[in-house]
Amino acid sequence: MINLDGIRKSAILLITVGIDKASEILKELSYSEIQDLIKCMFNLKKIPRVIVDQVISEFNSNFSTNNSITVVNTNYVIALSKKVLGDKNAKMLFNEIKDNKDLICGIKQLNTINPKNISDLIKHEHPQIIATMLIYLNCNQSSAILSYLEEQLSLDVISRIVQFTSLKRSGEHELIKIINYLLNNNQQNISNKGGIKTVIKLLKLMTYDQEQRIINRIGKSDKALANVIKSKILLFEDIVHLDDIYIKNLIKKTTLDDLSVAISASNELLKEKVLKNMSQKDSDYLKNYFSKKVIVSKDIIKEKQNSLLNIIKNFLK
Repeated sequence: MINLDGIRKSAILLITVGIDKASEILKELSYSEIQDLIKCMFNLKKIPRVIVDQVISEFNSNFSTNNSITVVNTNYVIALSKKVLGDKNAKMLFNEIKDNKDLICGIKQLNTINPKNISDLIKHEHPQIIATMLIYLNCNQSSAILSYLEEQLSLDVISRIVQFTSLKRSGEHELIKIINYLLNNNQQNISNKGGIKTVIKLLKLMTYDQEQRIINRIGKSDKALANVIKSKILLFEDIVHLDDIYIKNLIKKTTLDDLSVAISASNELLKEKVLKNMSQKDSDYLKNYFSKKVIVSKDIIKEKQNSLLNIIKNFLK
């Protein structure tokens, strides 16, 4: 059996029952439900017989056909949309579907272009336009583009990505225009997104120096936001880059046994960072533990590391 969600099942059923029956069914639904179904029908091209039979059988129908493939007729979907929504609303919906397809197609093309070329083309655009475009691009591509922008501009763009919630229809039109402009001028080559998670993904793809430089600049104008980013992006091995004051506070807040286990599998730089921030007695205790080469499961090490990370994240709040 092939797993289909409710929208696809409903769309396939509406395609098979004919315009008159389909329109009567759609009239019982909300406008947003109708939109979702029509969009789904537009995206269906050819439906294998086995899928059609599966959907029909769920509704105890005696549907039968000699074709192994059901071809979705675009004119059928257009006629059905006009009958249910009226010409004006149907036209608005078709335009929205077309814009979505244009946006997806444009984004795919931009993901293949040299990021340096894109940065040169967008560096004079409004930061909000740049931020919106980067949100929709592949994270690796967006990160590379950010690295080529001037520091102040990249800071402004990242701040706008953090605050981004969704793209309005008017903004979508504008974004498509910008994308088409970029594609036409490059000679060498939907939905809710954005927020703190997107910024974290982008920063993780940068070098440590680039990452820290941007976080520091954010901290000058919004210390709370910078601390949230630090706490979200922090990996256990990253604590080697923290100020000594954080390491000393960490040592005070945990036990030597937990600390020993947590850093036992870490690199020498991190071990040295911890050892130099503790008393000679505690330092000797850890060195003695390391010399014994105690075998500890990876799960326990990870558990201890996460516990220490949570302590540090509390310092950064």
